[in-house]
Amino acid sequence: MGSQKLDTKKLAELLKQNAELKKELEAMGIKVKNLEDINAMSDEAQKALLREDYAKMTEGGIIIPPIQCGAGQHWDEAQGKCVDNAPPVGGGEKDKFGVLKIYADKSGGKNITEGYTEEEFERNYASGKPSEWSYECEYKSSDKLSDVESTFYCKINGFKSGQDTMSIKLLGPDHNDKSKGKWLIFQVDTDGANDDNFQIEDPHPKNHDNHQQTKFTIGTSIVGKWIGFKAITFKEGNDRKAYTYLDFPVPDIANPPNHWREYIAIDSVKGLQNGFVDATGGNVLLRIDGVKKGSSPETKYASLREITNQKAGSTVPPPEPEPEPEPPTTPPTTGGTLDKNGIAIPYTMTGKSVPLLTGNDHRNGQRYSVNHKFQNYCVVGYFKLGKGQEQIELKTDGPNHGGCTKLPQCCWCETDLAVADRTNQEGMKFKAGTSFISSEFPHPVNHSPPKDQVMPVIAGIKAQQWLGFMVCAYQDGEFRHIELRADVTPFDAAGKPNNTWQMGVNDVDRGQITTPELAKRKMAVDYDQGLEAEIRMHKGTNHDCEIKWANVYEIIPPV
Repeated sequence: MGSQKLDTKKLAELLKQNAELKKELEAMGIKVKNLEDINAMSDEAQKALLREDYAKMTEGGIIIPPIQCGAGQHWDEAQGKCVDNAPPVGGGEKDKFGVLKIYADKSGGKNITEGYTEEEFERNYASGKPSEWSYECEYKSSDKLSDVESTFYCKINGFKSGQDTMSIKLLGPDHNDKSKGKWLIFQVDTDGANDDNFQIEDPHPKNHDNHQQTKFTIGTSIVGKWIGFKAITFKEGNDRKAYTYLDFPVPDIANPPNHWREYIAIDSVKGLQNGFVDATGGNVLLRIDGVKKGSSPETKYASLREITNQKAGSTVPPPEPEPEPEPPTTPPTTGGTLDKNGIAIPYTMTGKSVPLLTGNDHRNGQRYSVNHKFQNYCVVGYFKLGKGQEQIELKTDGPNHGGCTKLPQCCWCETDLAVADRTNQEGMKFKAGTSFISSEFPHPVNHSPPKDQVMPVIAGIKAQQWLGFMVCAYQDGEFRHIELRADVTPFDAAGKPNNTWQMGVNDVDRGQITTPELAKRKMAVDYDQGLEAEIRMHKGTNHDCEIKWANVYEIIPPV
């Protein structure tokens, strides 16, 4: 954990400005006047207490002890979470600076690593927007360069108080009012959001927004930090593709980590607003508006390479072929049993169970949890959904997750049922009633469900109404079979279970939900306190959620 101590003075100031955080800590017995108590806690206790508020505290200037990540990951100080390491380099090709190439060099093509010019100047806007100081790093080419990979590492130093973008412009000539060229504009938000990431300029200075869904969110300001930024585009047939890759964070610019991750992917530039296919010039321009005069950004390892449409070596390996899909095991329509409350369990029960009774009033919504040691089980109960609730979720197939980062043990499947229309952190949209399976490994790194996952919709789910909710998880050969069911008319006229269960998502994880290795992991029934079944009532924060007849039953899986 290191020898650093929490800056209690800064923490006290932050707490005074953040009533929600102060209330939560004080509910745990941590008073503002006794913050030194945190330093007396064990490493694990500190992590469990502070982890969920990591970003909030670091933004307030509080020192948080470092956290150990699982195998194949490293702690991202900027994002406040564990992130995957870059794929193994293997035979991956690098440029003369030691920076990995994403796409292969064109035979005899240009490889421009010198001749870039840097300029700072006051930018005046035709729109009447206030003038501001601007920075550009540019290479001017007399050729029309069509298929290119541009790389910059940049650190913004002095910067305005507001948000803006760092952008790379490709496929155009000199960038001025007299030019009749067109440019692709690859963007990164300086505040770490993913709101503005792609534009097409046609003609100067008319920009057309073509915002894309990102593969991840940076989640923190990039000002004052080195970031690797690649803009890639090439023709394919009679259309054009475009990609942005980012390497962030970069703790040591002398030794770039090469943790390149695909940020956006565009398969049809032609299909975008003002899209075009053929290059109108060969210049490349890195632009940052809103810098402070006399505190210029720093730029390193600039390159512009002509490329093919093939990946370079094993720099970014193609995904492993997925196993041939097999139809899920059909749940039995007979042979199930009724529990003591009259709930129909679709599989034979062994007689072992643990009750799911009460939980904690978390700021993100009521939670109910219990530990168990069943490899094959059904979690079932009735839940009154809260006002404003967006989703009900079971976090399952993993242990207590508070400070758990060890793999393969610390891996969870998350069976979700949307209560209201919602969009997740990666931009995926889910309509009310949609059911799906996502994952977390290790805590707190969340992974969206596969885009090709079959996501059934169970109609009639509404907040502030009772809902039957059941998840069964069991071994299906080498893999885990996970099923979600719901009952939107849970009680009959006598108040007994109606047992009108509808099947939602029903899938076998062969690696598409977790990874091919984690999909075959041994369930952690002997790790820590065993597996945890935790129901989360997302955004159900009005103290109106209820739980009834909830248990975890050990079952005999179908043959």
